[in-house]
Amino acid sequence: MKKHIAGTTAFVAVLSLTLAASAQSGQVSAPPIGDGPVEPVVRDTWTQYEPTITHRSSRLTLEVPLSFGLRVEDTSGFGVDRYGTEYNGDPTVNGFVRVGANMNIGAHDSVVNVGIVYEHDLFTGVALGFDHEEPDALYYPENNRGRHHIRNAHLRIDVGPRLHLLAGIATSHWGMGLVANDGAHGWTPGSAQFVDPRGGDTVARGMLILGPVSDNNLMFTLGGDYVIDDDAMLTSYELEREAERLGAADPTLDGDRAWQLTFSARYGYKKPTEFGAYFVMRRQTAGDDAETRVQVADVYARHEANFGNSLRLKLEAEGAIVFGTTELSPSPEHPESDVLQGALAARASLQFGRAGFVLDGLYASGDRNFDDGRQNGFGVDANFPMGFIYHRYVTAAHTARTELTAGDLSLVGIPADDLERFPTRGRATNTISIFPRLFVQAGELFEFYGGAMIAMNAVPGGDPFNARLDGGVPRNALGGAAERLQGVEADLGVRFQRLLDNTELTVGFEAGAFFPGPGLHTIADETMDTVIAGRGMLDYRF
Repeated sequence: MKKHIAGTTAFVAVLSLTLAASAQSGQVSAPPIGDGPVEPVVRDTWTQYEPTITHRSSRLTLEVPLSFGLRVEDTSGFGVDRYGTEYNGDPTVNGFVRVGANMNIGAHDSVVNVGIVYEHDLFTGVALGFDHEEPDALYYPENNRGRHHIRNAHLRIDVGPRLHLLAGIATSHWGMGLVANDGAHGWTPGSAQFVDPRGGDTVARGMLILGPVSDNNLMFTLGGDYVIDDDAMLTSYELEREAERLGAADPTLDGDRAWQLTFSARYGYKKPTEFGAYFVMRRQTAGDDAETRVQVADVYARHEANFGNSLRLKLEAEGAIVFGTTELSPSPEHPESDVLQGALAARASLQFGRAGFVLDGLYASGDRNFDDGRQNGFGVDANFPMGFIYHRYVTAAHTARTELTAGDLSLVGIPADDLERFPTRGRATNTISIFPRLFVQAGELFEFYGGAMIAMNAVPGGDPFNARLDGGVPRNALGGAAERLQGVEADLGVRFQRLLDNTELTVGFEAGAFFPGPGLHTIADETMDTVIAGRGMLDYRF
């Protein structure tokens, strides 16, 4: 238990280490920093959205993008532990209301230009549905109680075309969003992605950006961040909710604190072929002063090509390695553990006119032994798209329940430390997932898409509590044998997108079923129930 908790936390602790601020939809033209908008070869939008409130003059550009989103979602019940406990999540309403303001001051030929970016989710998260007062529901799926979230509030200074300075609050995104994800990369036409992101990695950042340099559009960045929030951190807000669940008289607790230094280089910014790498050093300190010191090396590559007027190809890949040490979840034998984790994501998209094929693959390392002083479980960002049932619901509910059973004093003599860090909260971990999909576009308004995802464990096992109860034999969360094949998820979706007086409306519906495999048999060697899920979505930008 302790090893898996610390390993997952140590890796995901690098979530907001990307090299620059995110490029938001509707944002004023930004300098070439971060994973900004790439001139697409494959059309990625049917609309030409522009904020309703827009002003342009020779020396001033101002845009005020406004948007809101809504998702209504539900799943059938399924078992979560060896004792037959079931997850029965209520239908939930999850939404956001986002306001922004983006200003550029200076003419195109000015030596110095100034940009100001503000973006604020006045509300984001679950508004209705899940019983947040349920004692064992804190880390269950769709239990991210709504709150406000300042995504961007920063100043950018451009000195000539190649030198840029950035300071303030910013979201982060790199590559495919495997490690750093701004929560703003959702579905687009031709992506066939089952994704509806929320939140995003947020930092207080100071950064120097050099580029583009030469005809190859070379870019270099050097920056320092104080991490405000990301998937790895347990903030004071989250820890206070945990304390309330346990009935603490004074739930005020100190959350994690994290700092990081980043360096990056990329080749071919906004060109059909692009690749880059960054390196990050991160130090994270928990409320009890336990330290995690990790480094990450991440590489990303993309290639886009046209073959005639109707055949288009896009290839992407991202790989990351994390290494370092952590004091989280110590044991008498290992007060400090070594961290070594890895992940690889790849995507191929081939479009023939109005139809196409997309293939996603994801590998995230797992931890086969939770007591050897090594942390190997990689946690992928929760906003990374890879189906919408198995990782987001099944694994999340199983690990949330394990956090509770492993702390039950009637079952264990002394509960492990840092159990609240074990739930995945929707992140993919210890997995080999393959997700082929087809899509068909009907006119300029509709896209139908679907496919089947095969999910396997990267290493056998996954539930340290059950393994200990059974004398060290690898077990799953239901107490069954730790087989590699977890199951198959079949998903179907449709999206409608239309421009209404320059405002953009997107409506979608997705449904799917997860068919458990031998890796999710119960302690009685019975197959876990099939999980049925559906959701309707609406996004409106104006």
